[in-house]
Amino acid sequence: MTPHQLRLIDKHLRADNWLLSEELIAELTDHYVAGIIDHMAAGESFDDALRAVHMGFGGRKGLLALEEQFEQEQARRPRRLMQKILLSYLQWPRAAYTMALVATLVYLSSTNVLASKVTYAANFAVAVAVGHFLILLLGTWYRRWKKQSPRLTNQTLSMLYSHYGLICWVVIWPRFFLKGDSSATANWLLSVLVIVTVVVYELAVGGFLQAIMQQRNSVTKA
Repeated sequence: MTPHQLRLIDKHLRADNWLLSEELIAELTDHYVAGIIDHMAAGESFDDALRAVHMGFGGRKGLLALEEQFEQEQARRPRRLMQKILLSYLQWPRAAYTMALVATLVYLSSTNVLASKVTYAANFAVAVAVGHFLILLLGTWYRRWKKQSPRLTNQTLSMLYSHYGLICWVVIWPRFFLKGDSSATANWLLSVLVIVTVVVYELAVGGFLQAIMQQRNSVTKA
């Protein structure tokens, strides 16, 4: 395929068929190139081959439906990954870590061990969460301002927003709901919430590192 033909395929997908998803466009471009090469090998012109491949996907309507399905699948991926990681903390060997964390949190929340340090611990947790979150966002905005490939996609950013909210909620929870002698149910709920936050925070950091590795791999291949 010549560079001009590749530009025509890109224009066909973006301008002529209104596709917006960069990942889907890249994937469809590979399919288009392979299909057009097969048709041209059979003696067809580039335009006829492009038209044949286009109709094979169901035309514009088929491509737009494919993009909608692709976006829905992309939206489900973080939830599936989160469910997988959450379940892993209920299976051995991570189940031992979960039980130890629950026991520790229940003990600390039902005694006065940390009574004098609650304010400092909460402020420290907020500083860590906000600092890490802002560093990731500022780094992403800076790379986009410099027209460089961002390390965080919109999908990863949405995950970070939700995880950041959970972290703040864990800090707020004891101040509003665990005053005085808290019940065992409240202690267990707090413990479960902290565990979920630890897991999703791990997921957020893991997604960030995975995005960096994917970017490095793409640069290496290029």
